[in-house]
Amino acid sequence: MQYQPPTLEEALARALNNDFLIVLLISSQTKGKFKSLNLPFGLGKTSLSFWLSYYIHGGKSEDSQSDNPVWQEVRNDAFYYPSKLVRRLVPNVERKTPMACAVYDAVQMTAPADQNVPTVLRKLASYLSENRPECKVIIFNAPNINSISAPLRRLVAYELIVWERGHYEVQQIVYHKNFKNPLMDKIKLEYVEGTPSTSVFDSLPPFMQKWYDEWRAKEKEPYQRQLLKDLDRYEKIAREQEAIEPNEASDAGRAMARKRWR
Repeated sequence: MQYQPPTLEEALARALNNDFLIVLLISSQTKGKFKSLNLPFGLGKTSLSFWLSYYIHGGKSEDSQSDNPVWQEVRNDAFYYPSKLVRRLVPNVERKTPMACAVYDAVQMTAPADQNVPTVLRKLASYLSENRPECKVIIFNAPNINSISAPLRRLVAYELIVWERGHYEVQQIVYHKNFKNPLMDKIKLEYVEGTPSTSVFDSLPPFMQKWYDEWRAKEKEPYQRQLLKDLDRYEKIAREQEAIEPNEASDAGRAMARKRWR
């Protein structure tokens, strides 16, 4: 019997109505079923994330004006830094119901793929995987699934590929047992849904786009300050190395070698 993956709507319904946690990744620098522009930025990943969050929080298309309180819930549940996401997921007796949907924006900036994954990101992935009582759906944004840290990557159940602005397709990430090497499961993408005429989304309303632009600029400030410090340090070291004449470097090297072997 051929495997038929559940639709995205079915998966989200299970998460919202049962004790499930669904993690979605929205990417754009990927080719799936449809011909893709394959661009890392500018195709509307965040717009799709916020629209999904809006609908998951209970919003309706015909009632998406700025005074709709659901948009405030969407803004409250958007995060740029994982530390802020975790703080919101701390069990809270005052919160009567779990957070419906959290959006973790630009994951590749704060949890990038790296050969040596920091222990804290492994702990983050483990923590998120056990937060079904506190959150039902988490949406990651990143250009490509390979651009985010491996522990977070393994949490993703569905990848939504924005192949052109306003259009997306849904792929389920499926793990198959590799019986020849039981410790290394095989990973496959199973096409779920998405056509040029049905899987479409609009640009964000102007008031939400304005809020997002301002919010993102403010959230990036600490990262930008640290990056500038690191770049200044890097450039200073590079200038100092360039200032060393080849003969001086050779003399210094010979002196170090003599000192080492005395």
